[in-house]
Amino acid sequence: MNIAIYCSASSNLPRELIDDATHLGAWIGANSCRLVYGGVDAGLMSAVASAAKTSGAEIVGVVPVRRYDKESPLNDVSIHVAELSDRKRTMELLADVFIALPGGFGTLDELMSAFAHLNFTGLSKPVLLYNAGGIFDPLLEQFDLMVEHGMMAPHCLSVLHVADSMPRLVEILNNILNNKEI
Repeated sequence: MNIAIYCSASSNLPRELIDDATHLGAWIGANSCRLVYGGVDAGLMSAVASAAKTSGAEIVGVVPVRRYDKESPLNDVSIHVAELSDRKRTMELLADVFIALPGGFGTLDELMSAFAHLNFTGLSKPVLLYNAGGIFDPLLEQFDLMVEHGMMAPHCLSVLHVADSMPRLVEILNNILNNKEI
């Protein structure tokens, strides 16, 4: 299973988020999954990639030209792309599952792009949102408003699964991996 991770590249993050990203990376490797991520050595991306690699996962980094200097040495495969839009598209094509960990506008951009891709193509790939500390609560409220006002069909959210804790996120991943109901 190819798991695309969208997350913060910031270096000044709470220890809990780094620990959670490490836990997720370890799960990816322990379950023989492949990590598909932004491919740079920074922030939560480093934490998840390092733990995934240590646990035996293959690491696929999708690195835009403007970030070549920050490319992670952990990548087994580095796919070099011209722009961020190319990175998003490549990750969307490779992924079987999308996970958004806490992050900034880049993470939101990637998450929205994945949603648009799934809606446009009619594919039904799971999108997991790790809502640590309620960081995505306003976004979830926005989705509800969009549905309420008829700007988004309720079925568009059927692929979205929200986890407020890392154990819950892992439970959802285990269910996906074992083809169980989410």
